[in-house]
Parts: sequence; structure tokens; C-alpha cells
Amino acid sequence: MAYINFTDINNNVITTSLDYEFMVKDTRIRVVDRLKLHEVEELINNPSVRYTFYLYALHDDETVKLDLSNYIIDGGSYTINYACGVRRKFSISIYNAENWQLHPFNGFLWKGSKFKLEIGVRTAQTQTEYIYPAGVFILQDFEIPHQYKTNQITLNAIDKFGGLDGTVGGKIVNGIYIPRGSNIVQMVKSLLKSEKIEGCCFDNKSPLFPSWAYGATTPYTISESSDSTIGNVIKTLVSIINLDVFYDEYGRMCFEEMRDNLLVDTSPALWTFVGEDSIYTTHTTKMDYQSVENVVEVEGANLNGNIINVRVSNTNPKSPTNISVFEPNICKVVDENITDIDSATIRGEYELFKRSLLPISMNFSTVLIPILNVNNVVLIDDEYCNLYRARFLINSISISVSGMSRMDMSIVNLEEVAFDG
Repeated sequence: MAYINFTDINNNVITTSLDYEFMVKDTRIRVVDRLKLHEVEELINNPSVRYTFYLYALHDDETVKLDLSNYIIDGGSYTINYACGVRRKFSISIYNAENWQLHPFNGFLWKGSKFKLEIGVRTAQTQTEYIYPAGVFILQDFEIPHQYKTNQITLNAIDKFGGLDGTVGGKIVNGIYIPRGSNIVQMVKSLLKSEKIEGCCFDNKSPLFPSWAYGATTPYTISESSDSTIGNVIKTLVSIINLDVFYDEYGRMCFEEMRDNLLVDTSPALWTFVGEDSIYTTHTTKMDYQSVENVVEVEGANLNGNIINVRVSNTNPKSPTNISVFEPNICKVVDENITDIDSATIRGEYELFKRSLLPISMNFSTVLIPILNVNNVVLIDDEYCNLYRARFLINSISISVSGMSRMDMSIVNLEEVAFDG
């Protein structure tokens, strides 16, 4: 669903559906201001619109340690991909003007160091700057070019799930055993509060579960060995109740219902692109035949000799990869955590939907519109392409880090996504 979350100066969470709120920043105070959609459109369509990227090094509790914003070098990138797990990444170069230490104890540039990214939007006509949060990240690696009179560092970071899935951290040391009947929400919270190193937990923020999930329990025992990760255990737990897990722009662990992802065609569109608009520029359509998977077979648990098994196929007549016009290509999903036909069907439909986002996509470039996110719906009205208020789902976003920033989006026509009729 198209809900946007914001916080005020006291970190109180505000949730909106089609009212967009930004942090307003000036030289004196930071407050919350409400912008209607038409006001956001006026802001973005203004020829003098400019962007500022704000980067902060954080303490482990995610309070600000150091403001690095003035040292950012144009030319970096910030990307968001629709995925369960890591969604956000950035690669940003900064001037090392202060000769910051690359040291785990007295510096801030080390594996696992945390950073916060924000995007500011303003125009020449006003001094008000609207600040949009872009995520909390963990340093994956850094690069220091060895060139004459060069003193810069390139930071490569991923969102906080990378600290759980083994990319940067999260490896299980002594194995994990979760008995049958354990509360799923409490187990996830317990895993996040467990120590990655002495005195330091994996995540000090509470995850945002849907209200109905709080009474859910594990229907069987879960046992993970030391070669697994905290992230994998969390994915296993929430898959029992058919949830995807990811971190949002505030660095909070969030969850989406798999079935909700199949209902995006009923979600409100957050933006309309019109062919003659200056912000809607170059676009290409891509077809990757090798990545087509139009049949999904789900194999679940073995219950007293009866194996849970479901097969779903793309039968959408408007999809160019449906099984009546494209040779069936089967993807098999084996998950012993699936213990009933309904869960297997939801998983199969969801996997089929996700796989239909890969082969056929439209890629286009536009100005940076910070309210857009992956899994949002946009409309395109382009006579040249025979698109008349066509509904598209955003699959990925890539943003250039500069004052004249642009964003490249990969989108999928919702009429063409796979479903099993």
C-alpha cells in the first residue's frame, strides 16, 4: 500500500497515505511541514529546483557523530531495489579534509560503521528546504585512491539488513534453536537485541510489524547452525506468516504482506508522467528472454509422507511471457517451512509475480522525485508509446548524488505482470 512514514523533531512517527510530509530545514530550526501532492509537483517541476545530499556518520545508537555533508563530492550514486532483505545502497566519495582516522576505535571509517543519508529539495524562490530521509546504512568497504594531491575516500554502504545477512555481519556463532510455539514477533525482537559484539546489539530500533502478526507463533521447531545468519533466521520466521522484510528510509525494519504485493494494481498512483513533460525524458524498453520464468513450483514440508506441492503458471493473456505464447520455464522453490496449501499458493503467486518484474521493463530518466520508492505505482501518459494513463510498478531506482540530481527508474507495466488465472 502507498503509505509514507515521517518523523517530527522529537522522532514521533507520522504515517500518511496521500498527504506528503517533509522535514523543513532552515538555519534556525527543523520542523514538520505538510505538502499536498500538487505542491510537491510544483516544487519538482520548478526549473530552479536544486538538491542537496546530507551525509552523517552515526554512533552505534544512531545518534549523529559527525556531519559529512559539506565534504561530499558530486558523482556518487544511491540505489533502491525491490527485494526482501537489502534494498538500499550508496557509493559516495568525500574529501578527507580533516584526515579522519581509518580505525575501529578512534575513527568512524570501519566495517560496520553507520551512516545516515538525507536528500534536501529547494528552489531559487525560497530558502525553505524540504529534507527527505533516504536510509540508515552500514559501511561495507571504502576506497582511498593513491594519487598525487588526492585526499578523498569512497564509501560503499548498504542498508542495515547487510549487517544481518552476512554481508557485513550477522553470522551465527553457536547456532540458534527456536521451539515450536514461540511468538514470532518476540523472537525477531530478541534476535535484533542480541549482541553482535559485547555491549552492542544488532539493531536498537523496534521492528514495525503489522498489528495482526503479534499473536503468531512458530508451528514447528526452527534450528539454524553456525554457518547461517541472523538475517536468514528472521526471513524464515516472517515467511511463516507470509511477510517480506526490509529496512525503510528511517532505518526501521519493516514488513510487507506477500499477498499485498499482489494487489498493487489497486494501489493509488503516486505520480503521473506525461510524454511532453520536461521531467519525463529518455526511455527504453528492455526484453530479457533468458530471465523468463513463467511457471513456479513450490514444494513445502513433508507431513506424514504427504509433501505440500503447488504449481502456478502465468496465464495473464496480456503478458508477453504467458505460457500460451512463451515456452514454459519452471522455477522450483523448496521451503520446508511451508506447511499448508494456502501458504504454498501465496508463496507461488508471489514468486511468479516477482519473476515477472525482471524480463520486461521500461527504463527512463527523470528529475529526482524523493517521494517515489520501489513498489510504488506511477501513471504514464505517452501517446508516442501508446500509453494512456498506463499503470506501472517501480522495480528499481538509481539516483545520482549531485545538485542537479536525476533518477533512473526501472518500471513494469502492471497489465503485463504474471498471474495465475
